[in-house]
Amino acid sequence: MDSDEDLQLPPPKTPINLDDSDDDLPPPAALAVKGPPPVKPAGPALTSPKNKPAALNKNGVSSPLMGSPLTNTAVQRGAQYVDPQQQQLPFTSETRARVNPAKVYKEGFLFKQQPSWPYSNQKRYCVIKNCRLYYFDSQESMKEGKPQGVIDLTSAKLVDPGNEAKLPSSFGIHVASDRQAEGGGSVKKERTFTFSVMHAHELGEWKAAIQSVVGDPAEDEKVHWFEKMVQGVY
Repeated sequence: MDSDEDLQLPPPKTPINLDDSDDDLPPPAALAVKGPPPVKPAGPALTSPKNKPAALNKNGVSSPLMGSPLTNTAVQRGAQYVDPQQQQLPFTSETRARVNPAKVYKEGFLFKQQPSWPYSNQKRYCVIKNCRLYYFDSQESMKEGKPQGVIDLTSAKLVDPGNEAKLPSSFGIHVASDRQAEGGGSVKKERTFTFSVMHAHELGEWKAAIQSVVGDPAEDEKVHWFEKMVQGVY
């Protein structure tokens, strides 16, 4: 039987040097200066439905975290933003009586009939705006702001000129005003402006535009031309 003194001990193992190892560990110097792993910036992935943060409820079960600062800020910004083009206009269309005086209801060329013989028709560029009908010699004079005449539509009535119109597809605007006479009192002045459209399909458009300003049409009162001449209506 051999004694313990005859046992041979294995040689000591060589210490492992990390610089010469085959693994992927970095050298000790790099390990010493390396900081914590980079943190990914917060982006859309944080607020996506698949990556919503979770919180523990009373039962210890995780639930989506509601009311986070990111979502609250987005909601507040969305509530405060108002599209300037969708802001309410000062004039609404709640009632038919209220109109927007700054709105251009209709514009284009019309034939305006002269009030006296030979009752010729003149081509005029007309614009319905500010509760008035402006008529110009041309579009250039309209751009320069030089109208040939203005018809106040606030107290006017849309009428049918009937046989007095020399052209087809016509409409009339009847206006009346009280003027002070020289010896006192007032004199009622009336006139019917007769217009004709360039194309037949435009008649309804012009009548609707004027109707939206003047209101209900007047009843057709047929008065003889001689009676009109006596009354001073021309």
